[in-house]
Amino acid sequence: MNPMRNLFYLVFLIRMWTAAWVYTQTDASDPRGMGMGRAQTAVVSKPDAVLWNPAVLGLREPRREGITVTLLNAGGRAANNVLSVADYNRYNGAYLDERDKRRILGLFGGDPALYGNAEMDIRALGLQYQNYSADFSVAYQAYAQVPKKLLRTVWSDSAYRVGSEDLRLKGRGYTQFVWHTDVSGAYSLRRFFRKTFQDAAAGITVSYYHGMDNMTLKHMRAEIRESDSLISHGHYRCLRSSGGNGFGVHIGAAVQINDQWSAGLYLRNAIQNIYWTSRTKEDQGRFDIRSGTFFRFDDESSTTDTTIRGQRYVTQMPALLRAGAGYRYSPQWLFSGDAELHLYHVNKYASPRLSFGAEYTINKRFQVRGGVGMGGDNRGFNMACGVGWRTGRWQADFGTGHLEGLITGRRLAFAIGAKTVIDK
Repeated sequence: MNPMRNLFYLVFLIRMWTAAWVYTQTDASDPRGMGMGRAQTAVVSKPDAVLWNPAVLGLREPRREGITVTLLNAGGRAANNVLSVADYNRYNGAYLDERDKRRILGLFGGDPALYGNAEMDIRALGLQYQNYSADFSVAYQAYAQVPKKLLRTVWSDSAYRVGSEDLRLKGRGYTQFVWHTDVSGAYSLRRFFRKTFQDAAAGITVSYYHGMDNMTLKHMRAEIRESDSLISHGHYRCLRSSGGNGFGVHIGAAVQINDQWSAGLYLRNAIQNIYWTSRTKEDQGRFDIRSGTFFRFDDESSTTDTTIRGQRYVTQMPALLRAGAGYRYSPQWLFSGDAELHLYHVNKYASPRLSFGAEYTINKRFQVRGGVGMGGDNRGFNMACGVGWRTGRWQADFGTGHLEGLITGRRLAFAIGAKTVIDK
Protein backbone atom coordinates (compact mmCIF):
# COMPACT_ATOMS: atom_id res chain seq x y z
CA MET A 1 0.00 0.00 0.00
CA ASN A 2 1.04 3.59 -0.54
CA PRO A 3 2.36 5.04 2.79
CA MET A 4 0.30 8.20 2.40
CA ARG A 5 -2.83 6.12 1.78
CA ASN A 6 -2.16 4.16 4.98
CA LEU A 7 -1.84 7.42 6.88
CA PHE A 8 -5.19 8.68 5.68
CA TYR A 9 -6.88 5.39 6.53
CA LEU A 10 -5.51 5.50 10.04
CA VAL A 11 -6.39 9.15 10.51
CA PHE A 12 -9.90 8.55 9.43
CA LEU A 13 -10.75 5.41 11.31
CA ILE A 14 -9.61 6.69 14.68
CA ARG A 15 -10.94 10.21 14.15
CA MET A 16 -7.44 11.44 14.72
CA TRP A 17 -6.53 15.12 14.73
CA THR A 18 -3.05 14.14 13.65
CA ALA A 19 -0.16 16.09 15.18
CA ALA A 20 -2.55 18.83 16.12
CA TRP A 21 -0.30 20.78 18.45
CA VAL A 22 3.20 21.44 17.16
CA TYR A 23 4.72 24.12 19.34
CA THR A 24 8.06 24.35 17.48
CA GLN A 25 9.39 26.00 20.63
CA THR A 26 9.18 23.17 23.17
CA ASP A 27 10.55 22.66 26.68
CA ALA A 28 11.26 18.93 26.26
CA SER A 29 15.01 19.53 26.01
CA ASP A 30 15.44 21.00 29.52
CA PRO A 31 16.54 18.22 31.93
CA ARG A 32 16.24 20.44 35.02
CA GLY A 33 12.69 21.43 34.09
CA MET A 34 11.81 17.83 33.26
CA GLY A 35 13.12 16.63 36.63
CA MET A 36 11.12 19.26 38.52
CA GLY A 37 7.81 18.39 36.88
CA ARG A 38 8.00 21.32 34.42
CA ALA A 39 7.46 23.93 37.16
CA GLN A 40 10.04 26.49 36.00
CA THR A 41 8.42 29.84 35.18
CA ALA A 42 9.78 31.57 38.30
CA VAL A 43 12.89 29.50 39.05
CA VAL A 44 14.40 28.66 35.65
CA SER A 45 18.17 29.04 35.35
CA LYS A 46 19.32 31.85 33.05
CA PRO A 47 20.83 29.64 30.31
CA ASP A 48 17.42 27.92 29.95
CA ALA A 49 15.31 31.09 30.25
CA VAL A 50 14.46 30.93 26.53
CA LEU A 51 12.34 27.85 27.22
CA TRP A 52 10.39 29.07 30.25
CA ASN A 53 10.64 32.83 30.82
CA PRO A 54 13.12 35.23 29.16
CA ALA A 55 12.50 37.86 31.88
CA VAL A 56 14.65 35.85 34.31
CA LEU A 57 17.67 37.05 32.30
CA GLY A 58 17.09 40.54 33.68
CA LEU A 59 17.25 39.63 37.38
CA ARG A 60 20.48 40.42 39.22
CA GLU A 61 20.71 37.06 40.96
CA PRO A 62 21.90 34.47 40.41
CA ARG A 63 24.78 36.03 38.46
CA ARG A 64 27.65 34.07 36.92
CA GLU A 65 30.59 35.67 35.14
CA GLY A 66 31.38 34.67 31.61
CA ILE A 67 29.39 33.23 28.72
CA THR A 68 27.41 30.09 29.52
CA VAL A 69 27.46 27.68 26.59
CA THR A 70 24.80 24.99 26.34
CA LEU A 71 26.65 22.36 24.35
CA LEU A 72 23.75 20.03 23.73
CA ASN A 73 20.35 19.54 25.31
CA ALA A 74 18.06 16.85 23.95
CA GLY A 75 14.83 15.34 25.14
CA GLY A 76 11.54 13.82 24.19
CA ARG A 77 8.16 12.71 25.51
CA ALA A 78 5.68 10.03 24.49
CA ALA A 79 2.48 9.18 26.36
CA ASN A 80 -1.00 7.74 26.03
CA ASN A 81 -3.67 6.97 28.60
CA VAL A 82 -4.86 3.54 27.46
CA LEU A 83 -2.47 1.16 25.69
CA SER A 84 0.75 -0.14 27.22
CA VAL A 85 3.58 -1.41 25.04
CA ALA A 86 2.48 -4.98 25.83
CA ASP A 87 -1.13 -4.18 24.83
CA TYR A 88 -0.03 -2.66 21.54
CA ASN A 89 2.16 -5.65 20.67
CA ARG A 90 -0.65 -8.00 21.60
CA TYR A 91 -3.41 -6.42 19.52
CA ASN A 92 -1.62 -4.75 16.62
CA GLY A 93 -2.47 -6.68 13.46
CA ALA A 94 -4.48 -9.30 15.32
CA TYR A 95 -8.03 -10.43 14.74
CA LEU A 96 -10.09 -9.17 17.70
CA ASP A 97 -12.70 -11.40 19.27
CA GLU A 98 -15.44 -10.17 21.59
CA ARG A 99 -13.29 -10.71 24.70
CA ASP A 100 -10.46 -8.61 23.22
CA LYS A 101 -12.87 -5.80 22.37
CA ARG A 102 -14.31 -5.73 25.89
CA ARG A 103 -10.85 -5.66 27.43
CA ILE A 104 -9.68 -2.78 25.20
CA LEU A 105 -12.80 -0.73 26.01
CA GLY A 106 -12.18 -1.44 29.71
CA LEU A 107 -8.67 0.03 29.45
CA PHE A 108 -10.21 3.47 28.86
CA GLY A 109 -11.68 3.56 32.38
CA GLY A 110 -13.58 6.84 32.73
CA ASP A 111 -11.70 8.58 29.87
CA PRO A 112 -13.78 9.44 26.78
CA ALA A 113 -10.88 8.88 24.37
CA LEU A 114 -7.38 7.59 23.93
CA TYR A 115 -5.02 10.57 24.09
CA GLY A 116 -1.56 10.13 22.66
CA ASN A 117 1.20 12.65 22.21
CA ALA A 118 4.90 12.72 21.40
CA GLU A 119 7.48 15.42 20.95
CA MET A 120 11.18 15.76 20.34
CA ASP A 121 13.47 18.75 20.88
CA ILE A 122 17.21 19.04 20.20
CA ARG A 123 18.82 22.25 21.40
CA ALA A 124 22.05 22.04 19.46
CA LEU A 125 23.71 25.17 20.88
CA GLY A 126 22.84 27.91 23.35
CA LEU A 127 24.78 31.04 24.38
CA GLN A 128 23.88 33.20 27.39
CA TYR A 129 25.68 36.33 28.63
CA GLN A 130 24.22 38.69 31.23
CA ASN A 131 20.76 39.80 29.98
CA TYR A 132 20.92 38.13 26.56
CA SER A 133 20.90 34.68 25.01
CA ALA A 134 20.77 32.96 21.61
CA ASP A 135 19.70 29.38 20.92
CA PHE A 136 19.60 27.07 17.90
CA SER A 137 17.19 24.12 17.99
CA VAL A 138 15.25 21.50 16.04
CA ALA A 139 11.73 20.56 17.19
CA TYR A 140 8.86 18.24 16.35
CA GLN A 141 5.60 17.44 18.16
CA ALA A 142 2.54 15.26 17.47
CA TYR A 143 -0.84 14.61 19.06
CA ALA A 144 -3.67 12.15 18.40
CA GLN A 145 -7.13 11.14 19.71
CA VAL A 146 -9.09 7.90 19.47
CA PRO A 147 -12.63 8.43 20.85
CA LYS A 148 -13.99 5.51 22.84
CA LYS A 149 -17.38 6.09 21.26
CA LEU A 150 -15.92 5.35 17.83
CA LEU A 151 -14.70 1.92 18.94
CA ARG A 152 -18.09 1.12 20.44
CA THR A 153 -19.71 2.09 17.14
CA VAL A 154 -17.33 0.11 14.94
CA TRP A 155 -17.58 -2.97 17.13
CA SER A 156 -21.36 -2.91 17.55
CA ASP A 157 -23.87 -4.82 15.43
CA SER A 158 -25.32 -1.58 14.11
CA ALA A 159 -21.99 -0.21 12.89
CA TYR A 160 -22.48 -1.63 9.41
CA ARG A 161 -26.00 -0.31 8.92
CA VAL A 162 -26.34 1.28 5.51
CA GLY A 163 -26.42 5.05 5.78
CA SER A 164 -25.11 5.02 9.38
CA GLU A 165 -24.60 8.52 10.74
CA ASP A 166 -22.27 7.38 13.53
CA LEU A 167 -19.25 7.24 11.24
CA ARG A 168 -19.93 10.41 9.33
CA LEU A 169 -16.70 11.96 10.56
CA LYS A 170 -14.84 15.16 9.96
CA GLY A 171 -11.31 16.08 10.98
CA ARG A 172 -8.49 18.56 10.78
CA GLY A 173 -4.87 18.42 11.81
CA TYR A 174 -1.28 19.04 10.83
CA THR A 175 2.27 17.94 11.41
CA GLN A 176 5.48 19.83 10.84
CA PHE A 177 9.21 19.67 11.47
CA VAL A 178 11.26 22.86 11.84
CA TRP A 179 14.54 24.26 13.05
CA HIS A 180 14.52 27.62 14.78
CA THR A 181 16.79 30.35 16.13
CA ASP A 182 15.69 32.15 19.31
CA VAL A 183 17.18 35.44 20.51
CA SER A 184 16.18 36.57 24.03
CA GLY A 185 16.74 39.76 25.97
CA ALA A 186 15.55 41.20 29.27
CA TYR A 187 15.31 44.66 30.80
CA SER A 188 15.57 45.35 34.52
CA LEU A 189 12.54 47.07 36.08
CA ARG A 190 14.09 47.28 39.53
CA ARG A 191 14.11 51.07 39.69
CA PHE A 192 10.35 51.16 39.04
CA PHE A 193 9.45 48.57 41.69
CA ARG A 194 12.17 48.95 44.32
CA LYS A 195 9.60 49.88 46.96
CA THR A 196 7.57 46.75 46.22
CA PHE A 197 10.02 44.03 45.15
CA GLN A 198 13.70 43.34 45.57
CA ASP A 199 14.05 42.94 41.82
CA ALA A 200 11.90 42.88 38.70
CA ALA A 201 12.41 42.43 34.96
CA ALA A 202 10.59 42.02 31.64
CA GLY A 203 11.85 39.89 28.79
CA ILE A 204 11.15 38.95 25.19
CA THR A 205 12.17 36.15 22.84
CA VAL A 206 12.06 36.61 19.08
CA SER A 207 12.18 33.40 17.04
CA TYR A 208 12.93 32.71 13.41
CA TYR A 209 11.58 29.42 12.02
CA HIS A 210 12.64 27.51 8.96
CA GLY A 211 10.10 24.84 8.18
CA MET A 212 11.38 21.63 6.58
CA ASP A 213 8.12 19.75 6.17
CA ASN A 214 4.41 20.31 6.74
CA MET A 215 1.15 18.48 6.13
CA THR A 216 -2.10 20.24 6.98
CA LEU A 217 -5.28 18.19 6.82
CA LYS A 218 -8.00 20.68 5.88
CA HIS A 219 -10.96 18.37 5.44
CA MET A 220 -11.79 14.67 5.77
CA ARG A 221 -15.14 12.93 5.77
CA ALA A 222 -16.56 9.42 5.39
CA GLU A 223 -19.79 7.50 5.76
CA ILE A 224 -21.22 4.00 5.43
CA ARG A 225 -23.15 3.43 2.22
CA GLU A 226 -22.93 -0.35 1.94
CA SER A 227 -23.58 -3.02 4.53
CA ASP A 228 -20.39 -5.00 3.91
CA SER A 229 -17.74 -2.32 4.46
CA LEU A 230 -16.36 -0.36 7.39
CA ILE A 231 -16.26 2.86 5.37
CA SER A 232 -17.76 2.76 1.92
CA HIS A 233 -17.22 6.35 0.88
CA GLY A 234 -14.83 9.05 1.96
CA HIS A 235 -12.93 12.06 0.69
CA TYR A 236 -10.16 14.31 1.98
CA ARG A 237 -8.28 17.52 1.21
CA CYS A 238 -4.73 18.04 2.38
CA LEU A 239 -2.14 20.84 1.96
CA ARG A 240 1.52 19.89 1.88
CA SER A 241 4.81 21.78 1.70
CA SER A 242 8.50 20.97 1.96
CA GLY A 243 9.71 24.39 3.08
CA GLY A 244 8.74 27.69 4.64
CA ASN A 245 9.76 30.52 6.93
CA GLY A 246 8.17 32.27 9.87
CA PHE A 247 8.63 34.16 13.09
CA GLY A 248 7.38 34.17 16.66
CA VAL A 249 7.31 36.43 19.71
CA HIS A 250 7.21 35.24 23.33
CA ILE A 251 7.11 37.59 26.33
CA GLY A 252 7.55 37.26 30.08
CA ALA A 253 7.86 39.04 33.43
CA ALA A 254 9.70 38.03 36.61
CA VAL A 255 9.98 39.45 40.14
CA GLN A 256 12.09 38.63 43.18
CA ILE A 257 9.67 39.45 45.97
CA ASN A 258 12.11 38.92 48.85
CA ASP A 259 14.98 36.61 49.78
CA GLN A 260 12.66 33.61 49.68
CA TRP A 261 9.82 34.23 47.23
CA SER A 262 9.89 34.79 43.46
CA ALA A 263 7.22 34.83 40.75
CA GLY A 264 6.98 34.78 36.97
CA LEU A 265 4.52 35.15 34.09
CA TYR A 266 5.14 33.89 30.55
CA LEU A 267 3.12 34.09 27.31
CA ARG A 268 4.44 31.67 24.72
CA ASN A 269 3.45 32.21 21.08
CA ALA A 270 2.02 35.68 21.56
CA ILE A 271 2.68 35.85 17.82
CA GLN A 272 3.76 32.89 15.74
CA ASN A 273 3.24 32.15 12.06
CA ILE A 274 4.99 30.01 9.48
CA TYR A 275 4.49 30.78 5.80
CA TRP A 276 4.82 27.64 3.67
CA THR A 277 5.99 28.46 0.15
CA SER A 278 8.31 25.72 -1.13
CA ARG A 279 6.81 23.01 -3.38
CA THR A 280 3.36 23.52 -1.94
CA LYS A 281 0.64 21.25 -3.27
CA GLU A 282 -2.87 20.12 -2.54
CA ASP A 283 -3.91 16.49 -2.33
CA GLN A 284 -7.53 15.51 -2.83
CA GLY A 285 -8.96 12.06 -2.99
CA ARG A 286 -11.77 9.60 -2.47
CA PHE A 287 -11.40 6.25 -0.76
CA ASP A 288 -13.25 3.10 0.34
CA ILE A 289 -12.12 0.83 3.18
CA ARG A 290 -13.17 -2.78 3.67
CA SER A 291 -11.45 -4.42 6.61
CA GLY A 292 -12.26 -7.06 9.20
CA THR A 293 -10.17 -5.62 12.02
CA PHE A 294 -9.57 -2.22 13.54
CA PHE A 295 -5.82 -2.43 14.06
CA ARG A 296 -4.96 -3.93 10.68
CA PHE A 297 -5.83 -2.74 7.19
CA ASP A 298 -5.84 -5.25 4.39
CA ASP A 299 -5.52 -4.67 0.66
CA GLU A 300 -9.26 -4.68 0.07
CA SER A 301 -9.23 -0.91 -0.12
CA SER A 302 -9.38 1.53 -3.00
CA THR A 303 -8.46 5.15 -3.35
CA THR A 304 -8.32 7.87 -5.99
CA ASP A 305 -5.70 10.58 -5.42
CA THR A 306 -5.41 13.91 -7.19
CA THR A 307 -2.44 16.19 -6.61
CA ILE A 308 -2.46 19.76 -7.85
CA ARG A 309 -0.03 22.60 -7.41
CA GLY A 310 -1.01 24.74 -4.46
CA GLN A 311 -0.41 28.27 -3.31
CA ARG A 312 1.38 29.36 -0.17
CA TYR A 313 -0.46 28.94 3.13
CA VAL A 314 0.06 29.86 6.78
CA THR A 315 0.07 27.81 9.99
CA GLN A 316 -0.33 29.31 13.46
CA MET A 317 0.78 27.85 16.78
CA PRO A 318 -1.26 27.67 20.03
CA ALA A 319 -0.79 30.44 22.59
CA LEU A 320 0.09 29.32 26.11
CA LEU A 321 0.00 31.33 29.35
CA ARG A 322 2.04 30.24 32.37
CA ALA A 323 2.23 31.69 35.87
CA GLY A 324 4.63 30.39 38.49
CA ALA A 325 6.07 30.95 41.96
CA GLY A 326 9.26 29.84 43.68
CA TYR A 327 10.16 29.50 47.37
CA ARG A 328 13.75 29.27 48.61
CA TYR A 329 13.36 27.52 51.97
CA SER A 330 17.11 27.33 52.61
CA PRO A 331 20.35 27.41 50.58
CA GLN A 332 19.78 23.72 49.92
CA TRP A 333 16.00 23.55 49.31
CA LEU A 334 14.09 25.18 46.44
CA PHE A 335 10.36 24.66 45.79
CA SER A 336 8.35 25.76 42.74
CA GLY A 337 4.84 25.68 41.32
CA ASP A 338 3.31 26.48 37.91
CA ALA A 339 -0.16 26.93 36.46
CA GLU A 340 -0.64 26.67 32.68
CA LEU A 341 -3.57 27.64 30.44
CA HIS A 342 -4.02 27.35 26.67
CA LEU A 343 -5.57 30.51 25.22
CA TYR A 344 -6.46 29.65 21.63
CA HIS A 345 -5.75 27.18 18.80
CA VAL A 346 -6.03 24.40 21.34
CA ASN A 347 -7.65 21.01 21.42
CA LYS A 348 -11.00 20.92 23.22
CA TYR A 349 -9.80 18.12 25.49
CA ALA A 350 -6.79 20.08 26.76
CA SER A 351 -7.16 21.33 30.32
CA PRO A 352 -5.29 23.70 32.65
CA ARG A 353 -2.11 22.18 34.05
CA LEU A 354 -0.74 22.40 37.60
CA SER A 355 2.79 21.29 38.45
CA PHE A 356 5.01 21.36 41.52
CA GLY A 357 8.73 20.72 41.84
CA ALA A 358 11.58 20.64 44.35
CA GLU A 359 15.38 20.74 44.15
CA TYR A 360 17.86 19.80 46.88
CA THR A 361 21.52 20.84 46.54
CA ILE A 362 24.23 18.69 48.11
CA ASN A 363 27.64 20.32 48.67
CA LYS A 364 26.92 22.85 45.88
CA ARG A 365 27.89 20.21 43.32
CA PHE A 366 25.13 17.66 43.26
CA GLN A 367 21.40 18.33 42.96
CA VAL A 368 18.50 15.93 43.21
CA ARG A 369 15.07 16.92 41.88
CA GLY A 370 11.50 15.74 41.88
CA GLY A 371 8.08 16.93 40.77
CA VAL A 372 4.47 16.14 39.93
CA GLY A 373 2.11 17.52 37.31
CA MET A 374 -1.58 17.20 36.48
CA GLY A 375 -3.56 18.09 33.36
CA GLY A 376 -2.25 20.07 30.41
CA ASP A 377 -2.17 19.05 26.76
CA ASN A 378 -3.45 15.55 27.51
CA ARG A 379 -0.33 14.27 29.23
CA GLY A 380 -2.31 13.12 32.26
CA PHE A 381 -0.62 12.66 35.63
CA ASN A 382 3.14 13.11 35.66
CA MET A 383 5.73 12.11 38.26
CA ALA A 384 9.29 13.22 37.61
CA CYS A 385 12.81 13.12 39.01
CA GLY A 386 16.27 14.26 37.97
CA VAL A 387 19.86 14.90 38.97
CA GLY A 388 22.42 17.61 38.31
CA TRP A 389 26.19 17.64 38.71
CA ARG A 390 28.53 20.63 38.71
CA THR A 391 32.29 20.85 38.90
CA GLY A 392 34.15 24.06 38.24
CA ARG A 393 32.68 25.57 35.11
CA TRP A 394 31.01 22.39 33.88
CA GLN A 395 27.47 21.24 34.47
CA ALA A 396 25.58 18.09 33.41
CA ASP A 397 21.90 17.29 34.03
CA PHE A 398 19.47 14.45 33.51
CA GLY A 399 15.72 14.39 34.01
CA THR A 400 12.92 11.91 33.44
CA GLY A 401 9.16 12.12 33.77
CA HIS A 402 6.06 9.92 33.75
CA LEU A 403 7.54 7.58 36.34
CA GLU A 404 4.20 5.78 36.57
CA GLY A 405 4.98 4.67 33.02
CA LEU A 406 7.50 2.21 34.47
CA ILE A 407 4.48 0.31 35.81
CA THR A 408 1.82 0.96 33.16
CA GLY A 409 4.12 1.11 30.12
CA ARG A 410 2.03 3.99 28.74
CA ARG A 411 4.33 6.97 29.23
CA LEU A 412 7.96 7.96 28.86
CA ALA A 413 9.88 11.23 29.11
CA PHE A 414 13.58 12.04 29.40
CA ALA A 415 16.07 14.84 28.81
CA ILE A 416 19.84 15.22 29.04
CA GLY A 417 22.07 18.28 28.81
CA ALA A 418 25.54 19.73 29.31
CA LYS A 419 26.75 23.31 29.88
CA THR A 420 30.03 25.11 30.47
CA VAL A 421 31.12 28.68 31.27
CA ILE A 422 33.76 30.45 29.20
CA ASP A 423 35.67 33.31 30.81
CA LYS A 424 35.10 36.76 29.45
